[in-house]
Amino acid sequence: MTKPHAIFFDIDGTLISFSTHTIPVSAREAISRLREKGVKVIIATGRAFRDIGDLGGLEFDGYIAPNALVAGFFEPPAMDELLVLDGIAGGEELSGGSFRLRYTDARKAMDAIVGASAAGGWGLREMWVEKPSMDSVFAALSKGGNPPHNPGKK
Repeated sequence: MTKPHAIFFDIDGTLISFSTHTIPVSAREAISRLREKGVKVIIATGRAFRDIGDLGGLEFDGYIAPNALVAGFFEPPAMDELLVLDGIAGGEELSGGSFRLRYTDARKAMDAIVGASAAGGWGLREMWVEKPSMDSVFAALSKGGNPPHNPGKK
């Protein structure tokens, strides 16, 4: 049998029990064993990042969730400069002066990025709301990378 490259978990009713509202010990142990074997363990949820909450200290290799945008700059700012902008909840630096940013409010985040880029001389060159397809997730995994929406959370 071939080892899977990745296992995806939903949160509500899959990872977190509807009856106990906790993550069962058996699920914790299974996730640990998967990660020890090199299998990517990924959360795939309809929850926004701000609503994921604490997952009992478990580590995941990626998150697929709504509420992310990609912004690219000619003169990229430091991540710290982006994280203080209104509407930005977190993010990760990508290659080529681009960042994947989680937002709490898309309009506020985009307006803040445009304003800060103009004021700071960052040279905003592109920005879009990201909606990864499963094709992009599997493409990243097949290259040995992490899927889109890996906020480095937990």
